[in-house]
Amino acid sequence: DGPVERAAMLVKLWRAKPERLDAARRAFDLFIATGKFAQAKELLTRLETTNPNERWTAKARLTLALTGQGTTGVKEALASLGPLASRQPSLERLTRWLSGRPGARERLVDGKEVLASFQAQRQDKQDDPYSAYPIVNLLDNSEVVVLRDGTVWTLTHVVRLVQSKSGVDKLGEIRPPPGSTLLELRTIKANGEVLWPEQVAGKDDISFSGLVPGDAVEWAWLRRDEIRQDEGGYLTGLAFSQWGVPTKTKRASVTLAPNLNPVLRVRNGAPTPKLRALSDSSTQLFWEETDLPPISREPRAASARVFFPFVDIAVRARSSSSANMSKDAWNQIRDGYIAHVDQRLRGGWRTAMRIRRIRGDAGGSSVLKEAATWVQQELKGTERF
Repeated sequence: DGPVERAAMLVKLWRAKPERLDAARRAFDLFIATGKFAQAKELLTRLETTNPNERWTAKARLTLALTGQGTTGVKEALASLGPLASRQPSLERLTRWLSGRPGARERLVDGKEVLASFQAQRQDKQDDPYSAYPIVNLLDNSEVVVLRDGTVWTLTHVVRLVQSKSGVDKLGEIRPPPGSTLLELRTIKANGEVLWPEQVAGKDDISFSGLVPGDAVEWAWLRRDEIRQDEGGYLTGLAFSQWGVPTKTKRASVTLAPNLNPVLRVRNGAPTPKLRALSDSSTQLFWEETDLPPISREPRAASARVFFPFVDIAVRARSSSSANMSKDAWNQIRDGYIAHVDQRLRGGWRTAMRIRRIRGDAGGSSVLKEAATWVQQELKGTERF
């Protein structure tokens, strides 16, 4: 039998056994492959009746529109894919390309221009406030977009200038976050030449090629996450200083879907954001700061959150009771993290055996001595939980 006959048989099988969606889908593919678009459309219409919001039918609708109907129906097919695209990077890229919307790659500032602009504006070396640092953060840009369903897209773009051998050692390699989509990763030489990175098989780190003092490194990636309700809707934190590294330009934005409100906690003198409403009724918080000084790292310093200029951001569903900052929201986030840490710190079988032996020893001094020995061993890494 030919492909059309096999498709017809598969349709009969699906009608007899509606749970056999695989048969109907295979039949649709055969109809498309053989140019039988009318049969494919009729089958898809029936499938949409039984699975109107199913991911496959939405993709099939676009396939039919592109192959069998020219441009007819593409706009409607893209609209049906919208709710699904936020959870599938490949599908989101396809719908964005077909609709003509710019992608994340097009949003990046050219790192070569960032470096050239900084070099042109530099003062005499004697008066240059940046010359004393091994690394200068020329651009630190973060764009966060939160969709209605809680999907979070984060675009990170960084350009750093290396000014000494120690800076080369610190920035010679980088490891992109797992699951992220890499948009840019390169060495920008002082003369504007670009060198692409090197990656050794079996090694997660990526090395910047030919990096010497006076060069810049640039990286950018796109990451997808989801807001977890069990963590109180915590979204992200923005730091406005770094250990030992001054920042020339810091940009950040957080765009929230119309059904969401921000809940902010501004720490240690961090700048407050500007607020603007977008044309689609989304809300955007944005920051743009320049010439941010570094913070010196000191031995036995307290947690960075105690003195770093820092902004914590959470999101809440929009309602009359959640429009303002909520103390309960931050308490919920705190309790969620405490529970998470408590679970991770629970000791395993070795810990339980050691505790039983300590408790079984006679005399208070012996127990304390044994406990102290155990702590010393743990600090040396001779035993792990």
